[in-house]
Amino acid sequence: MAASEPQESETGQHLLGCGFEHCENKCQFYCNPCNRPLCEQCKEVHKNSPDTQSHEVVLYQQLFVEKCKDHPKNDIDSQIHQYFLPTSLELQKETREDASRIKMALEEMRASIMAEADTVKKIVDVIASEKVDRVNKIEESLNENLKEQDKTFDDYISYLHKLVETCHQDVSSTELQNDPKITPESIRPIPETTKPILPVFTTGQYNKDKVANLLGSVNVSSLEPPSRKIRLFGTAFEHSVFAEKKSKEEKGKPDDKQTLSSSVTEVAELKVPNINGGYHMSIDSTSGKIWLSDLVGNLLQIYLERNRVGKFVQFYLKGNRPLGDKFSRGCGYHKVTQSGFLIYTDKDNKVVNRMTLNNKIIEIVRTVDWEPISVHSSYLNGDILVGVKYEEEAKVIRYNKAGQEIQTIQMDSKDEPLYRDPHYITENINGDICTSDYGKQAVVVVDKAGEHRFSYRGKKANFFPWGICVDTFGHILVCDDYNDSVHLLDKNGEFLSYLLTRQHSVKYPRVVCLDVENNLYVGQSGSNTLTIYKYYP
Repeated sequence: MAASEPQESETGQHLLGCGFEHCENKCQFYCNPCNRPLCEQCKEVHKNSPDTQSHEVVLYQQLFVEKCKDHPKNDIDSQIHQYFLPTSLELQKETREDASRIKMALEEMRASIMAEADTVKKIVDVIASEKVDRVNKIEESLNENLKEQDKTFDDYISYLHKLVETCHQDVSSTELQNDPKITPESIRPIPETTKPILPVFTTGQYNKDKVANLLGSVNVSSLEPPSRKIRLFGTAFEHSVFAEKKSKEEKGKPDDKQTLSSSVTEVAELKVPNINGGYHMSIDSTSGKIWLSDLVGNLLQIYLERNRVGKFVQFYLKGNRPLGDKFSRGCGYHKVTQSGFLIYTDKDNKVVNRMTLNNKIIEIVRTVDWEPISVHSSYLNGDILVGVKYEEEAKVIRYNKAGQEIQTIQMDSKDEPLYRDPHYITENINGDICTSDYGKQAVVVVDKAGEHRFSYRGKKANFFPWGICVDTFGHILVCDDYNDSVHLLDKNGEFLSYLLTRQHSVKYPRVVCLDVENNLYVGQSGSNTLTIYKYYP
């Protein structure tokens, strides 16, 4: 068949990509012997190649109109090209994209391991230097004491020499015996001095396993890998037709510059009782329990049963009420640790508590004068990250699992404050600390050493970030309350897409949270409905 210029199809056909490697153009032609879709440029290359110049290349849309001449009633060929082949090519493309994602993610993981090792080495160097300085100061102190003792003996010996000179004055020995001026009792006693006690160095108690724990761990999920989604036969092209129609309808509207993502599919809506809006959420990956809180101190422990709320336990944490007329007092105030314990901030008493499995409360961190407004438990090393405020100042403090302060993050390299209201906090797969700062109207990200990496301030003039989380590839998801959307960023703060918008019936989103099965939970202000989406990173 002779190929002609492609005409716009009146039917909604699937927009297949070109089959040539590294070509991202849309398919316009199809080579029947090769079973390969081609764009216009690659078609010319294909036809001019000595190996394929005799191949029959047809318009892609002709595959759906022309049937086999020998069997005009048999439309199997059309069905294969309309559904089975495009769908298979799509899945193959997805497989190759997954391979690229895996390579990228593991390269980042290797870099993170080496960066973690460098950080540990630097810490070891600092500690070793501090200990050497300590030894130097002890040596100086001991030497100073010995010098004072040496001077004491110099003075005493000089005193004795003077006594001897007195004895040798021009006075007869008889006179000295009859009238002694110096007696043993009149001589000053020999000064008492002390021997130095040397410090003792006790070697550290460590082994390979303990050092390995400092560098985090690499774990392979025991979950069954999810099946790839295959479009149902007969509806393979509905999505592309709808998307094309929707795109035309959206042209000229105020939101036509928004990038929409099709990487979420709504799964269920949960009506949660006794809650006044979903403002923060923590998931216990070991048991599947969900902790959901609102803005007035209610905290629910929820057990899901087939995407429905089953049993739930209600708590009321009075230390986490709004204060006066402050609009945000910190909402990301709880997190489940690797061990399955809930930790939460008590702003009134300025502490971070741990709730045991039998609901016993144990204080683990005291922030003294600073009010703790957000908390996160690191899945990399178990550290506790706490966002705190004191009057108009704010900072992030890192504590180890024993509750000892080991890092404070407050200023950037220009000595400007990084934070104003860090009311949500999380940690990325590379160790970056990501905070949603309502006062700064930004997502503020620093590396594990506390160095400022970037601040994301949204795509529009008004950006008020709320809940924040990250996925397994290091993408950052953050709620934009003002624009009724959830933004998707890469690990370097580059905007990728609007993951959710008003078109998904999202209004005043407050919290986003991902579980280990890539279920995305979204809570909204003023609503007791928790929406669950399937998230495809």
